[in-house]
Amino acid sequence: MPIAPITGKLRKTLITDIAIAFGLGIGGGYAYWYGIHVPVDQKRENFYAKLAREKQQKQCMINNNVSMQESIMSKNDTNTISQKQQ
Repeated sequence: MPIAPITGKLRKTLITDIAIAFGLGIGGGYAYWYGIHVPVDQKRENFYAKLAREKQQKQCMINNNVSMQESIMSKNDTNTISQKQQ
């Protein structure tokens, strides 16, 4: 009794290996992307948003101080003019 040849084993193994490789590759990619990249990216975005907010607040404070100084100066000018008129 001769043994029948095993046919198609190489093809089945090759397809299985490729499917496992793609599955692990895609799974690893998702794990990296959502486990490492996205949190780091979000942390960086939060840092730069906070930096921009602080910069804007400083600019508003500077603008408010300038406008306050201008209003004080204009009040002093009006007081000086009214004193001269008296």
